[in-house]
Amino acid sequence: MKFNIFQKIAFLVYISIILLIFIYFVPYQNNDNYIFHSSIISDGYGTMNYFRFLIYLIVPTLSFYLVWKYLDGMNSLESNVYKKKAKRELFVFFVFAGIIIGSILFFYVKNEYSEIRKERLESQISEINNSFNILKEELNKRPPFVYEILKDNQNNNFVPPSDETVLKEKRPPLDLTSANEILKESKNSSDPIIPPLPKGFTVIKKPIRKLNLDLSGYYEACKKDVNNVLKKTFNVRFSVKRKTQLERNIKQLIYNESSSEDLNYMIIDYVKVFSEDGIKKTKLEFELRELNFYNVKFNVVFAFLGSFILLYIIRPLFTMIKGMLKEVS
Repeated sequence: MKFNIFQKIAFLVYISIILLIFIYFVPYQNNDNYIFHSSIISDGYGTMNYFRFLIYLIVPTLSFYLVWKYLDGMNSLESNVYKKKAKRELFVFFVFAGIIIGSILFFYVKNEYSEIRKERLESQISEINNSFNILKEELNKRPPFVYEILKDNQNNNFVPPSDETVLKEKRPPLDLTSANEILKESKNSSDPIIPPLPKGFTVIKKPIRKLNLDLSGYYEACKKDVNNVLKKTFNVRFSVKRKTQLERNIKQLIYNESSSEDLNYMIIDYVKVFSEDGIKKTKLEFELRELNFYNVKFNVVFAFLGSFILLYIIRPLFTMIKGMLKEVS
């Protein structure tokens, strides 16, 4: 018996439904009787629920059989009418297949691109974090300030905080959300404005006993030392405005006789927010958060069911109702 083109198209649609079931809707049952749906070739989901799987196959098969029998009547159509309807149904099937194939390719390729982009962003962020770690190591190599040693000698109760003590204090993380506001330049002022420090900067501990020391020459030596350290660490550079602010902060901490640990943490925090690497890292982290990963299964199934319902259920019903109204009129 020769099958007509409508039956062949129905068979291809039926095969696509069966493939969808085999790829996404094979039921598995674990020891807790919980049902998972996955591919026929998946492992580790438990035992296949054959009864449920058989129902999944029987429903579309029975529907296909009824449609197949109905389409036998197309053989009795006149040649011109048959060809016209055949061309239309073939075009509709190509649209259906194009939607399915296009959605699969789009979502898989988009996720693959996002994964590659994620790896590159994480690699760049890791490189910047490495430069910050090198900066911290270089700063920690510097000897303590002279006035720290004098304080320790004159006041046995004053002991500069160690790295372990600082870690135990659980220093608050930098609030980088305020960085964009701080980085905005003033458009209404001809003189450069030095903005305040952002939230999350190191809290400077006041010494218990302040010494009467002449620190006028010590600041220049420390600033030169810090500049040399910054030059050793990859791409840690500042604009003139930011460099001026950093120098003022260093000067203020030295004149307040703060500890070398406080100064080091202030420099590191400042670099993380205002340096070229710090600003770049903030942008990279924002791009990383903005990456989209699609649920391929959900989107493909949605595209399949949506196009199937629209093209093979709603469209025939609309044509049937249209024909009924035409007969009545």
